[in-house]
Amino acid sequence: MKKIGIKQLIVLVASFLIIAGLSFLLNHQIENNESIWQSMISILVVSLLAFFYFLSIIKELKKSPARVQSERIVDDLTSLPNRAQLLADLDGLKKNASLALINIDDFHSVNDYYGTSIGDELLIEFADWLKDYLKDEPIKLYHLNADEFALFSIELKLESGRAKKCIESIEQKIFLQMQAIDLNVYVSAGIASGREKLLQKADIALKTAKESELEMLVYDEFLSKRDYKSKILIGRKLKNAVLDDRIVPYYQKIVSRDGDEVMYEALMRMVDDEGLVVAPMKFLGIARETKLNTKMTKMLMYKSYEYFAPLNNKISINLFASDVASSEITQYIARLLSEFSLQGRVVFDVVQMNSAEDYDALGRFKEVLSPFNIAVAIENFGTGYTDFVQAARMGVDYIKIDRSLVQEINSNPYAKAAIASIVSFCKSAGIKTIAKHVSTDEIAISLEELNVDYMQGYHFGQPSIKVSN
Repeated sequence: MKKIGIKQLIVLVASFLIIAGLSFLLNHQIENNESIWQSMISILVVSLLAFFYFLSIIKELKKSPARVQSERIVDDLTSLPNRAQLLADLDGLKKNASLALINIDDFHSVNDYYGTSIGDELLIEFADWLKDYLKDEPIKLYHLNADEFALFSIELKLESGRAKKCIESIEQKIFLQMQAIDLNVYVSAGIASGREKLLQKADIALKTAKESELEMLVYDEFLSKRDYKSKILIGRKLKNAVLDDRIVPYYQKIVSRDGDEVMYEALMRMVDDEGLVVAPMKFLGIARETKLNTKMTKMLMYKSYEYFAPLNNKISINLFASDVASSEITQYIARLLSEFSLQGRVVFDVVQMNSAEDYDALGRFKEVLSPFNIAVAIENFGTGYTDFVQAARMGVDYIKIDRSLVQEINSNPYAKAAIASIVSFCKSAGIKTIAKHVSTDEIAISLEELNVDYMQGYHFGQPSIKVSN
C-alpha cells in the first residue's frame, strides 16, 4: 500500500474542510431564504480564502532543506551569519583561531531617542561598513544579537593590531548621514585566541572591558586572577590619568660625539592618583591594548612641542609603526608643527618597523609632513640586510642602535663588530647614528672610537621634567 505523504494529507484534510464548510453555508442560506446569488458569492469568497491559506502551507513545506537551514543561520536584519553559525564554526576547531566580540556602546540610547527603526538602520549600516572594511581580510563577520558583532579568523591573530585598527576606524566613521543624524559610534571589544571555549573567553574579556570602562581587552589564559585585577586597575588608572591630564613628558639628552650639539627625546610618564611618577614599562602595553595610547601620544606631543617652541634644541618623540600609518595622528602632527613653528626641529623615533608595509607607511608619513622638514629615526635597529635596505630606501635620517649591542660593546666582540658595520653603512648612506642606553664612561669611549654620531643614556643624564644644556 502506498504511503500517504504530509502534503497529500493536508490536501485531503483541506478538501474535506472546504466541502463541509460549503455544505454548512449552503444549508444555512437556504434555511434563511437567501437568494441563489448571495449563496454563490459567499461560497466563492470562502473557497478562495481557504484555497490561498492552504496554498501558503504547502509552499512552506516545499522549501528545500538548504533554504530552511540558511534561514536558521543567517540574521534577518543584516544578512550576516548569526550566533548559531558562529557556534557551528567554533565546534571542533582543529587549529588555533582568534575571535573578537564588538559591542556598540549605549545602543539602547539610539533606540530610545531615535526609535527602533533608526536603530535597525544603524545596525544595517554598521554591518555593511564592517563587511566592506574586512572584504580583503580572511576574517568572517557575524551578527550575534542586537548590538553585538563577532570577527573570527583562523589565519590571523586579531589582537596583533587588526582589531585595534578596526575599532579606531569605526570611531572615525560618521553613521546615519543619510538620515541627517550624523552619529559617532563607540564600541567595546573582547578578544580571545586558541582552540577551546573561544566564545566564552572573548565574552569574559568583553564584559570585563565594559565593567572596567576599557575600550578593548584581550583574554589572557596565563594571567592569574590577581594579575588580571591588577591589569584592570592599571587600565582604570590610565584612563583617569588621561582624563585628569596627568600624562607628562620627561626629557633625556642626546649628545653629539663632539659635545657641540644637544637634542632631547621626550619620554612618556604617568602621574598616578597619589602623585607618583610611573615609567612606561608599567603601562604602555595596557595603553595600546585599551586604545588609550593614541590620546596619550597626542598629549605628549602637544606638551613637548609647546615647551620646546621657544628653545633652539631638536625634540624627538617615539611613534609606533601603527601611529605612522594613522592619518589621524599625521594630521594632528601637522597642526601642531604649524601652530608651534617647529620646522626642522622635530625627530620621530619609529618603533616596531616589522614589514615592508610599515616602511611604505613611513614613506607616506614623510611625504605628508615634508613641508615641516621633519627627521625620522628608526629605533632598535639591528643588523639584518632588510633593515639596511629599507632604511636607505626611505631616506631615514637617524639610526638608533639596539641597546643589546650597546650594552655588550666591551664584552662581546660580535656586538662591537655589529655596531661597526652599522656605522659603516650609515656613513655611506648619509645617515646619523645614535647609541642608546650608554651607562658608563667605558661604553661611551668605545662608541666614540667607532665614530658613533650621538649618544644617549644615564651616563649623560637621567630623564627630567625640565631641560638644561
